[in-house]
Amino acid sequence: MAKIVNAYIQKKNYTNPQNFVVYSRYRWAISPTRVNTALHEIYDEHIISKRITFHGLRHTHTNYLINPNEVSFPYISRPLEHANTVVTLKIYSHLFKSAQQEEAQKQLTRLIIWTKKTRKSLKSVA
Repeated sequence: MAKIVNAYIQKKNYTNPQNFVVYSRYRWAISPTRVNTALHEIYDEHIISKRITFHGLRHTHTNYLINPNEVSFPYISRPLEHANTVVTLKIYSHLFKSAQQEEAQKQLTRLIIWTKKTRKSLKSVA
């Protein structure tokens, strides 16, 4: 998707010096209030099933990057523009724990399957 958007921007000779993710047709920054209004309208029209705010989208996006994609922490922290990565870690540490628990469960499942296969092959040899 990003490639398509970037190609379109280059084709139209648009510039985006502030690196905005969302901007108006006149390439101005859109206020969080306007985004919230649009999100509420989308909710009212039953296009989305839950109310969400612009700030909520920020958390949703971060959650997506962390769990289960396990994107590197510096990559996640940079666009959030927290004072430092410690702030980001404090806010989102519970998601990293969740990702670790999921990975541990996957590894345990693999180990159990491997053990069963190994036992089966040893029995067939004996």
